[in-house]
Amino acid sequence: TLDPTCSAVPLVKMVDTTTQYETILKDSTAILKRTCPFLYPTELVDEIDAWEERFDSLLGPAVRVYAYHELLKREAQPVLTSLCTVEASLVESALFRLAISSGALQPNMKKSMSISDMTAAKSRDGIDQIFSEVSAALRSSSGTTRPFLVGDQFTAADLTFASLASPLLDVPELQSLRQPGLEKFPANLQATAAVLGDTVAGEHALKCYQTYRFATLSLDGMCPSVSVVGAPPRQVRFRSGGPRNNALALGAAAIAMVGVPCALAAWRRYSGRRRADGTGEI
Repeated sequence: TLDPTCSAVPLVKMVDTTTQYETILKDSTAILKRTCPFLYPTELVDEIDAWEERFDSLLGPAVRVYAYHELLKREAQPVLTSLCTVEASLVESALFRLAISSGALQPNMKKSMSISDMTAAKSRDGIDQIFSEVSAALRSSSGTTRPFLVGDQFTAADLTFASLASPLLDVPELQSLRQPGLEKFPANLQATAAVLGDTVAGEHALKCYQTYRFATLSLDGMCPSVSVVGAPPRQVRFRSGGPRNNALALGAAAIAMVGVPCALAAWRRYSGRRRADGTGEI
């Protein structure tokens, strides 16, 4: 059963083939520990957990607030639309386009995420702080740069930092998700990506993607991917269409986008006539 106080959507369901007992994992750390235990060497697990907790509680929220503060601005509507509709179903794409173009989505997101000029500035300070901490941790006493945050192998600490920092970096390996290029994003985000990508921490995150984005997994660990000069970017596609791209769903979307606004307009007109005739309350 799920924790009723948790609103997260289950991400992975593990089934024991012997007992058929099902375990639902709804937290990224729990999923990693269950499916990729090699990312948590026993002797380093406490240090890895500490980094993960710091990234999850500080870096992740700060990146989201700062990025959406820029993406929810009027001039960023085209790239926001692209981000929300890439690989989405026809119904989802239509609804997102309507919500964004009408301006209904942006204020609600700002309110729910507590996004303002002040929180965005505070988030940027927090991002810089985390990047400084990671950069310091990667510098060895001899002045060279260590290849990993913890120990002498790639761990969940490196993975978590790279994934949470990626929205503010120019990551070539993410082109396979068909996201808009960096040049399509607001100028502030482009400048931020350039600054952060030039730090020790930023270079480490980019190196993690370059080396491990398409690594070969096994029960014993992973083998780094091998880059081939001149080869096209590897494609990974996520679809959310399928059964949702059907006549019933499209019809429901049409009613929502056309029928509801028309009904509201008719009701306002009817109410106005009643007030004008003196048959309704003013």
